[in-house]
Amino acid sequence: MTKKITSIILQNKLIIFLVLIAAILRFFYLSPWLEDWDSIQLALGLHHYSIVAHQPHPPGYPLYIILGRLFYIFTQNDTRALTSLSAVLGSLSVIPFYLLTKKMFDKKTAICSALIFIVTPVHWVFSERVFTDVPGLFFLLTFGYFIYCSKGSPKKIFLSSLFAGLILGVRFNEIPVVISLITLVAFTYGNIKYYFISLAAFLIGVAIWVIPLIFITGPSGFISSFSSLADYVVKHDVLLGGSLPLITLLKTKLVQLIYLFDLSYTKAFLILSLFSITWTALKPKLREEFKIQFLLTWIISYLFILLFVYNLEIQRHVLPLLPPLIILTILMLVQLVKNRVIFGLIYLLLWAGIFSQGLQQVVRLKREIPPTIQPVSYVKQNFSPYDTIILASYIYRQFQYYAPEFKSYYSDKITSLDINPSQKVIIDYPSLKNKITGSEKFKVTEIKEFSGDREIFPKISQTTLYILEYEE
Repeated sequence: MTKKITSIILQNKLIIFLVLIAAILRFFYLSPWLEDWDSIQLALGLHHYSIVAHQPHPPGYPLYIILGRLFYIFTQNDTRALTSLSAVLGSLSVIPFYLLTKKMFDKKTAICSALIFIVTPVHWVFSERVFTDVPGLFFLLTFGYFIYCSKGSPKKIFLSSLFAGLILGVRFNEIPVVISLITLVAFTYGNIKYYFISLAAFLIGVAIWVIPLIFITGPSGFISSFSSLADYVVKHDVLLGGSLPLITLLKTKLVQLIYLFDLSYTKAFLILSLFSITWTALKPKLREEFKIQFLLTWIISYLFILLFVYNLEIQRHVLPLLPPLIILTILMLVQLVKNRVIFGLIYLLLWAGIFSQGLQQVVRLKREIPPTIQPVSYVKQNFSPYDTIILASYIYRQFQYYAPEFKSYYSDKITSLDINPSQKVIIDYPSLKNKITGSEKFKVTEIKEFSGDREIFPKISQTTLYILEYEE
């Protein structure tokens, strides 16, 4: 048995080495905070799972919660359990990424791609935080490897598609990539029969987690929860809900996208990746290769959802584009730069720049108290829970989780709030004052502002508290 284990390790020592590097880099910088609204909902879901109560919000991420509960058994801490889940799957995601790249091209391209993948800021940073994105990417890459290897085999296509439907229970947002890759493989190496086999398998995979979710939630709760999700998506869809002309909105989103790419990938990598896509598009023979079509399908299908659905507030939205962009960029360098010394220098400079930006970001993430957490700490230190009421909008979840001793109300659920004149009221948005009965008698006695690093907390980099007291 020992000899067999030793043999396996020796045969896979390179992959093990890459995973260990990734794990060491990640476990040093785990975030101690649940700074985001969604992060807290995921943590609450570990103990009381309810998509109706948005613990977490629809689609519920049931398989992610199951994995989180397994990690909680060992850590007995919400934050540590879920950040460890991100770090472990972030490290392990190197395996399917390396295998997919090697299967497509060669060992050199795979190693060079994997070393950049490990340290790219967006992947490194979100391997330290409580979000579904990095675990979702691990399963997306695993599916990508399976479906790429299933060419021409109905059995493999069926199993890969089944797996694809199942993993959407970890993270649902990458469904355009999943559907597009299944369609590409089914039609490239089969016929219409392959596609229907794939579709049936995919739906079975989805049903494995959706049917129990309906049972747990109840049909009416399930329908209303997903209806609210659809309504949210439409209202926050800039291109559908905006009042500006479509061209103007697209330009705005492209500017936002470039900003996120700059934070997430570095300027140098962004420029090289754009050049690599152009280079690929100008080479007809290259475009005809299935592996290139596979990568371009991945990129185009996800770019569509980025431009037409996401409001591009945070870097994690560009994470699913990382694998195909790295592969194409390294492929271009390998093919264009034949001199080993020059290639080595260019690659080293690129890697060092990406590593430097990634390291700076994870250090700041570990060190800084998020601007959504600072107000909670301030209130706990300066006010008594016995005579203080919290009426909050976008930082309600933070007060709910980190300051349960205070009576907190979510602004969207309150139309009118009766307050005892002896109590202080703390709000995080000026207009919330109007929801207090007799609001004209409550005056702002103090305004407290909190800020954070916009490169680390771009969604909410500044928060403000307004302290209200009753005055005759």
